[in-house]
Amino acid sequence: MSGGPTKKDGRSQLCRTLLAEAEFFIDEGRNLSLIEPPIRSAPIVFAKSSKWAEQVRRGFCRGETEAADIWNMELPYSASGTLTWIKAGYWYSGSEFPTTDIISSLFTHLICAYAGLNSSTYQLSISASDDNYFSTFTDTIKQKNPSVVTLLSIGGGLANSSLYSSMISQSSSRQSFIQSSIITARFYGFHGLDFCWVSLSTESDMANMAILLDEWRIAIESESRNFRRSQHILTMAVHYSPYLGDSVSFPIEAMWRN
Repeated sequence: MSGGPTKKDGRSQLCRTLLAEAEFFIDEGRNLSLIEPPIRSAPIVFAKSSKWAEQVRRGFCRGETEAADIWNMELPYSASGTLTWIKAGYWYSGSEFPTTDIISSLFTHLICAYAGLNSSTYQLSISASDDNYFSTFTDTIKQKNPSVVTLLSIGGGLANSSLYSSMISQSSSRQSFIQSSIITARFYGFHGLDFCWVSLSTESDMANMAILLDEWRIAIESESRNFRRSQHILTMAVHYSPYLGDSVSFPIEAMWRN
């Protein structure tokens, strides 16, 4: 009798899912996909060079593509006319891939995934097993690349969407979430926060998300100013298209300014 799905099966499915989503942006045959932002005139280019992709595959899964524990992207970013290449990747705590084996020199940014959400307090929730990983993540990967930037990702593809929808709908729960996220990121030594909520889909969620992002940025700036610390980076992973049909679209302006 065959057994149930293994952790390797889960890793392989996760990898296939992430790669399928990434292909919307990344066409390895052409290497570039172009997206025109509705707010600014300069296009955002998502690029993935085959050479860098192969380096990442070797560094993270030793040639076993289906068992890869990281999703990566390479893109140029320009805020002031100077082009800076960002090479970012997610490391999933459930992958069992040792953080000591990460070749962090291949990256500018590494995102540690995932923190959860307490259903009663709306504060971040981190399991005891993940606590061991998260508490050493930044120090470990900086040994091979002292300049790498680390972020803590919240949510993930398997997160309870209704819980996050409930959190962003009320001012008090948003503040609980925001303050908890900043405190947690500082405690674990991360340089920023990533909100990975790929399943939000209603007009009310989009409107409340815009409010959350504005309040989150204000809180980050306030914490930085009051304690004379560097500001946290704030990023978000969402559905590959900003437009979901039936007049529902992501709050692009709020996402851009925050």
